[in-house]
Amino acid sequence: MPTLYRKRVTGECGTRLRNVEYFASGRENSWETDEDLKMEMGHTLYLGSKDSDVYFCIYEKAQEQKAKFGKSIEDADILNRFELRLTNNAAENSADALMDSEDAAGTAFSIINNYVRFIEPQADKRRYDCPTDKHWEQFMQGEERKLKLTMKPKPFDLERTENWINKQVAKSIKMLQEIEKMKGRDFVQQLLDGTVLNEKHRKIVAQVTSELK
Repeated sequence: MPTLYRKRVTGECGTRLRNVEYFASGRENSWETDEDLKMEMGHTLYLGSKDSDVYFCIYEKAQEQKAKFGKSIEDADILNRFELRLTNNAAENSADALMDSEDAAGTAFSIINNYVRFIEPQADKRRYDCPTDKHWEQFMQGEERKLKLTMKPKPFDLERTENWINKQVAKSIKMLQEIEKMKGRDFVQQLLDGTVLNEKHRKIVAQVTSELK
């Protein structure tokens, strides 16, 4: 994490995300100081503004779990976590892309690739012509696609949504129903009964039902 922050603030990074914040143990720090403090809770790096539709949060999950619960880093399932935090049109467009591709990892990496790339600087080359940092390239798993999230969301497509539910969640719902049946309750129905549609979804319902008349 300190390396990524250093590369970001020293220009060894091509990015559309202007804001950058770096924290250790809940406090903002330089990567050069307070090493004992940083090792307590680990490092967290934010790329992008928290008020925007797109920003990334990268943090040392294993170190956090060690500080909070005393878990060994060596036994951790996840060492570092990279979170894509999307809202509004960016979230809708990413959901559309996921439904189209049915590839969660590929969708996530293509979003990251569109917004940030860490480089190996070369004096005779512009930043965007420099090769990708080898560690970042390994993390990105060779992903070259770039998914833009600023375009207008696609119109609602009932058939596409039904196909996505059929392929991605139907089996999980069926499994839950089988389990809940043996337990004498219906969690899925309770979940649906307790779900309140927002204005956007009510407009979609009105649109689709009007087309059926």
